[in-house]
Amino acid sequence: MSKNNIPPIIKVAAWVLSLIVFAVGFWHAHLGMKEMKPFQSEYGSLLIAAIILLLTLITYWFAVNGKKTALIFYSICALSFFVLNLNYFYPAYMGRTLIKNEARVLKDSIDSYSKLYSFKNEAYSTRDKLDETKKEILTQIKYDGGFGTIARKYLR
Repeated sequence: MSKNNIPPIIKVAAWVLSLIVFAVGFWHAHLGMKEMKPFQSEYGSLLIAAIILLLTLITYWFAVNGKKTALIFYSICALSFFVLNLNYFYPAYMGRTLIKNEARVLKDSIDSYSKLYSFKNEAYSTRDKLDETKKEILTQIKYDGGFGTIARKYLR
């Protein structure tokens, strides 16, 4: 299909769609760099994202109009946007917060399991008391010469 056979509405729609996609990429790139504070400012990320966006738009225009070398620069800009978008969706500086959140979830799970099985703790403590009583009775019988007052008390 030659260049002249493409209807003008399709050309406009393609450019509008491209601009929307570039704008979304620009915004997420800004958000991905925001915490890094380029130029010691929260808005330095807007400047860097705007520079990448303008370079992307220029190389996109050249690539659409047949300049093959523009594809190299367009690919570099697209890769930059991709990396910065990844930083927005999974930021490296959030690692500590993510670990704390995961630890809190694990602690809550362990606490809920311990509450579910608290009756086992009571049974274990009762068993431990009975074992201790048994040891004391056997100690009195074995070392105190027979069945004495302490053993009788425990048996009651």
